[in-house]
Parts: sequence; structure tokens; C-alpha cells
Amino acid sequence: MSIAIVATAAGACAFGVTRVLPRGEAAASGVLVEGHPLTPGESPRAALQTLAERWLDHPVRLVDERGQAIVTTSARALGATVDADRALVEALRIGREGSLVRRLVDADRARDGAFDVKVSMALPVDRLIEDVAAAKEELDEKPRAARRDAESGAVEPHREGRWLDAYATAEEVLRAVRAGEEQVRVTFRAASPAASTDVARGLDTGAELARFETRFGGPPGRDKNILRAAKALDGVILMPGEEVSFNAEVGPRSPENGFFPAPEIYRGEMREGIGGGACQVASTVYAAMLFSGLDVVERRNHSRPSGYIRPGLDATVSYPVLDLRARNPFDFPVLLDTSTEGGLMRARLLGIERRVEVELATATAGVSKFKRKVERAGWLGDGASKLKQKGKNGMSIRRTVRVKDRAGGERVVTSMDVYPATQEIWLVAPGVDADAVLPPLGGPAVGGAAAASPSAGPV
Repeated sequence: MSIAIVATAAGACAFGVTRVLPRGEAAASGVLVEGHPLTPGESPRAALQTLAERWLDHPVRLVDERGQAIVTTSARALGATVDADRALVEALRIGREGSLVRRLVDADRARDGAFDVKVSMALPVDRLIEDVAAAKEELDEKPRAARRDAESGAVEPHREGRWLDAYATAEEVLRAVRAGEEQVRVTFRAASPAASTDVARGLDTGAELARFETRFGGPPGRDKNILRAAKALDGVILMPGEEVSFNAEVGPRSPENGFFPAPEIYRGEMREGIGGGACQVASTVYAAMLFSGLDVVERRNHSRPSGYIRPGLDATVSYPVLDLRARNPFDFPVLLDTSTEGGLMRARLLGIERRVEVELATATAGVSKFKRKVERAGWLGDGASKLKQKGKNGMSIRRTVRVKDRAGGERVVTSMDVYPATQEIWLVAPGVDADAVLPPLGGPAVGGAAAASPSAGPV
């Protein structure tokens, strides 16, 4: 039984007997749970459990902006949880805490529907990401930065991108489940490139930071690949602190991406492949990046020296595993200008001013002799042999990069490029004693030292 304090007309206080408050797991009369009134005698625990099961088993159909279904699942399958126990504690607390007056007031307010207990539901984003991973890869669109032609100043406008926001989508799923809605539209966020159209238009390219050139000319497919890769890099704007990736800009070396069959180096041997010649573009661009003072983040030398550039200046690329990446360390944008004309591949880096001077010195630190490999070829005549690949000694090149800034500071970085020996390969008819018919194994030694500078051309 409860005691109520009642104010009389004379201002005095009188004590009277009012109603009996519910005890145990019975909620105060009129308490709402997520807008649902508990009926007299209804167990809050049972009501909350029913609500939790309904929410967790609620079907969820994720769709894109066109209404196309991405995945059909349920809140439970997505890993959602409902904290019914906490809601039960909140429901049973009403009318039972505080002073006697506070409890009586709360009981009266509950009867008038003033208390609506909210039930907490959580949805971890990890499971949602797994379910939409395939669609996310397809629906996400990378922004494309603006580009600028170094000669004409013409600007190719930037293109906005977008990405599927799994966290915002998870919040939308929780909202829809509470509202009883089955269809949920995934949430996208806009993505803008740092090199916008306005940035490209206002770009200051008055100073040449560095340039490097190499000669090319050979199989038609290789020449076409050089033109294709160079065009993909031309006009790239590298903002302060931003990285550029050869593979990201050029894309897969495939027929679908405009590349042709051409000779290429594979595990030390020349073979026919798709995209041969792209490495010459990468090497030329790498040399220009190095001498301009860009921070080269990723670069690897070839498995054998290249005829178009000095050992220690080459860069091998292979989509998507081997990349050439560099970062702009300056406080101003840098423009990459690439061109191919008259058999000359040229790469230039342009910006506001030249801040550093870079020198590269190379020296042969060691030589490894090539070995011979014999392959049997049944199509050769009796006793015949044929040289398939000429052997070449390997070498280790010690590189010393010296960077001097205008304030007189100097930074020196040393590294080693290793070019394994290229084995000599002979084709020999079956039954032939290779040792008896083949010439003695040997090869010229490689030695000496060399230095390179930004003005260095093809070697």
C-alpha cells in the first residue's frame, strides 16, 4: 500500500491511502516499451523478448540507388544484438526509485504514458562489409583527378567519385528494422580528388624540376605499348604529400586495356608477352622522378640490365604486383609531362621552382658469371644445336644518391641493385653430347664506375 500526500484547499497537508505499486517483475501501469503499452499483468520480460526476436528476424533487403538488390538477409544474420536486459531494468525502475513523492509522481506519469522505454540494438559493421564486399567493389567509384597538358595548358576536368559507407548503411539498417521497413538503400559518400579542375587551371609549371629521355624503336607492338603507357601518365598532377602509382594510372597490361604482344623479360629470359615496353616508360619516368627530388616509395630494378638505360636507373613494373610509386615532398603541386616523338621517350616534372639538386653515382660492386642451360629439341636434325639465348654476366650495382637543398643541407642514400646472371640457353638434338658439340662457356667481365645526372640521356 502507498501513502499519498494531498494538498487541501486550506493549504494544509493530509495523508491518505492511494494505490498499491506493482512489485516483482511487473511494470508500473501504462509504461510503454518502444511505443507499445504493456497491458495489465503483461510481463515486461516476455514483451521485450518478443520485441527482440521480431527485430532480429526482421528481413532486410539492401538495394543500390537503382533499387537493384545487393543482398537479402536479416538483422540476426548481420550480427545484430538487442539489449533486452538493460531495457527490462529501465522499465522496472519506473515508480520504484527516489523519494516517496518521486515514486508516486512517476507512477502517475507512467499511467499517462509519459515513459517510453527504448531498447538498444547494435549492428557490428564487419558482417555487413562482408555481405556487401562484392557489390562495394563494383559500386565504388574512384575519383579521377584533373589533368593538364604541359604544352597547351588545356585542362581535363576532374571526375567525382563515391564510396559505399558501411557505417552509415548499418545505421540505416537499424532505423529500418525499428520502423518495420524491409528495403534499405545503401549509403554512399562523395569522394573528391585533391587535384580538382580549379587546381589544374591555376597550376604553376614555370620551372622544370627534372627531365629524362630514352630512345625506343623495335617491334611494332612494343612501340605501341610505350605510346599507350606514356599517354596514361601524361598530365598527372601530384599534390603535396600525394603519391602517384604507375599501375594505378596505366592499368592492367592487357588487350582490353589497349596493350599489344611484345618481347618482355620474364625470370631472366626474353619471351613474348602482353605489354612489353611498359617498363621503358616506367624507367624513364623513374629517372625523372629521382632527379626531381620526389620521394620514390616503391621501385625495383629488372632481373637483367636494359639496353635503353644505365643499370641503376631502370624500374620494372608488372600489374598488379610490381609497381613504381613516388610521393611529392614539396609544398606545391608537381605536373608529370610525358611524350613520345621520333623514337624518343621523354618524362619531365614541372612545378613552381626547383628546390633540390640530385646526383646519382653508380659503381659495379660485383660480377656473377652466367651459366649454361641445355634443352633437348626433337625438331632439330641429327647432331644439330642452336643458341636460343645468349648468356650475360650478372652484376651488383652500388648506388649513391646525393640530394642537396638550397639551404645547403645534404642527404645521401646508398643502396644496391642486383642483376642476376642471364643464363645461356642452347637447343640440342636428342642423343647429342652437348659438352662435345657446344663451344666453351665464357663471357666478358663487367666492371668500372659511372655517374648520372638529370641531363643524362639514354645509355
